[in-house]
Amino acid sequence: MFTLAENLPAPSTDSAGPRLHVTLNELELLGEMPVYRRIARNVLSLVEDLHSKGRSQDVSSALLHETHVTGLQASFLSYLKTCHTR
Repeated sequence: MFTLAENLPAPSTDSAGPRLHVTLNELELLGEMPVYRRIARNVLSLVEDLHSKGRSQDVSSALLHETHVTGLQASFLSYLKTCHTR
C-alpha cells in the first residue's frame, strides 16, 4: 500500500479521483493482539504520509466500537456512506 500511495497521481479537484477510507476499531488499536496493533500502526503511518503530501481531502476515516469480527458490516456501511453518497 505504501508503493501505491507513492505512485498516486498529483492531487486534483476532481471528486472522482482515488480515495482511501480507513476503518479501524478500538481492539485493533489498543487490543492484546500484536498483529492487529502492527497493522493499525502501518495504516496510520500511511494516513500520516498522505496528510503530509496534501492528500487530506482524499482520506476519510471511522473509528468503530466493534470487534474485529462484528465490525465487518459496520466497516463496509461506513465506507459506503462516506465514499458513495450522492
